[in-house]
Amino acid sequence: MTDDQMDEIKRHFNVVAEGLHHEIKLIAEGHSTLERMVTEHRAETRQDKQELQAVIQTVHDSLKTEIREVGERVDGHETRISDLEKKVA
Repeated sequence: MTDDQMDEIKRHFNVVAEGLHHEIKLIAEGHSTLERMVTEHRAETRQDKQELQAVIQTVHDSLKTEIREVGERVDGHETRISDLEKKVA
């Protein structure tokens, strides 16, 4: 193999290596972007979950209070009905 052929092979290899280096760099940048996006999405999801849990807790507490109040009114009505039944009897 001549020196010219060797030089041509080296140039060709360097061009191929440079192209690969560029493509690897693009892949690394894409990976970095995806990693950042996943991290941001996880943070948003965590925040959404916390907000949803707070809303659920608020609704739960409100319903518990309303159910207790309805129970107290039912108990009051039952007492009044019993009193009326005694008076009628």
